Amino acid sequence: MSERTYSATEYFDFGVEAMERDDWALATQMFRAAVQCDPNLVQAHAGLGAALGNQGLWSLAVEAHSRALELEPTDVDTIYNLGVAYGELGRPIESADYFRRVLDVRPGDRETMVRLGTELAEQERFLEAVEYFQTVALAPGDSSFTATAWACAGASLIRLGRVDEARLALERAKSLEPALFEHRQEFAQLLAEVGGV
Repeated sequence: MSERTYSATEYFDFGVEAMERDDWALATQMFRAAVQCDPNLVQAHAGLGAALGNQGLWSLAVEAHSRALELEPTDVDTIYNLGVAYGELGRPIESADYFRRVLDVRPGDRETMVRLGTELAEQERFLEAVEYFQTVALAPGDSSFTATAWACAGASLIRLGRVDEARLALERAKSLEPALFEHRQEFAQLLAEVGGV
């Protein structure tokens, strides 16, 4: 009796199921099998990149996402994921470039703007970073990124020597989301340094 073989699409579906269970190793295995069956299956390369990234294998994630982007050059999610992966690799210039490409297609995307601001801050381009953080923080409507944007703006304002503005931004972030200061001690430390409450 022979062992059943699966199609690229079936392997891809198995990979998605594994991801839903946070079984990143199995997801990686399934997406690799899908890519082996069909090297042009864009979503399998993208899924492989996501599974590898969730295991901290960022260089391999970049390879997988890059292949997905070669096959589908306008896929915004893949462009975004390359920005994340390059950021995790400590390559803020490449990361920022990918996030800018996302914003070309999705102007005003708050999550992308916060990530771009973070990568600009990594490059010590604090004034530009503050502009992105404040755009998110001051945008109308409720967003889960508002408190983070205020806190990141505060951190960059400190680096610019604008301590009073930094204190106000950090206090605003804490008033919106106190748990942020419990989980990200660097924000609590910065707030204490500038004499905030």
